[in-house]
Amino acid sequence: MKRCIGMFAAVALCSSTAFFALGSKEQVSASSNWAREVGLDKTETVAELYEKAKKEGEVNVYGCTGRIENVKKAFEAEYPGVKVNFYDLGINEMLEKFSREYKAGIYTADVLQLKEQTGSIKRDYIDTGLLHNYQPTDIFSGVRQEYLVVTPFVIELDWWSYNTDIYKDLPISSWWDLTKPEWKGKFVLLDPSGEPDLPVLFACMVQHADEMAADYQRVFGKKIVLASDEPNAGYAWIKRIAKNNPILETSNSNIVKDVGGAPNMKEAPLGYGVSSKLRERDIQGFRLGAIRTNLKLLRRP
Repeated sequence: MKRCIGMFAAVALCSSTAFFALGSKEQVSASSNWAREVGLDKTETVAELYEKAKKEGEVNVYGCTGRIENVKKAFEAEYPGVKVNFYDLGINEMLEKFSREYKAGIYTADVLQLKEQTGSIKRDYIDTGLLHNYQPTDIFSGVRQEYLVVTPFVIELDWWSYNTDIYKDLPISSWWDLTKPEWKGKFVLLDPSGEPDLPVLFACMVQHADEMAADYQRVFGKKIVLASDEPNAGYAWIKRIAKNNPILETSNSNIVKDVGGAPNMKEAPLGYGVSSKLRERDIQGFRLGAIRTNLKLLRRP
């Protein structure tokens, strides 16, 4: 399926969407040189790729954003005769599906579009040979080397959003504010059972526990007192926000809808999610604001 991979990845680049390419019809191992042997990274013209792709007829894409539907439509219109089969999946669901299929000898996926946040995709899938970084030199020769541990198409932020009908600016200035009684049940996070974003944030808090402790003292005017099950201030923050009834949503789309999905909302939670969803302010008229004046105080550890 290399020909379809090449054609589809080229279109995906214009759509600023991140893809990892998989040699789905090959038996892959970490020690093999299959990608080079089959010419997966060989630079070919669009016309050459298109002619070869038409012989295969279709490409299967596992993706974590519904925007791939727009890429699918644009691709099929531009290149008739090559069908794109798109599977819209959460990250954890996608990796479980891919791994289960691979172990069973079922090679459905040609392209995986997902997020790399912890290094686990490179370590567990790319370095072991299960996935391949599709990086033709004509596309990636100008990309900085430090980004090429994966195949990058977009770098996205996680940030806080708020309802602009209710707040003029972000109404908190510290992560610790979320542990206060007045914010109980009034902030939304992404459910960690489907996406890795929240565990990544928790790991950052633990790694920067000294900074969290210093910020606690700034907010509350005294040093933090740790409970027996709180090894440091990072763990303490995780435990204390969990007790403050966060709302868990299954998608970033739902987070921004909760925050500002209707006009004249009288109450709305704060939402922590991906920056790209700010586009719903222009597309659907959502009442969304993001960090501005409080950015330095509320930086992600």
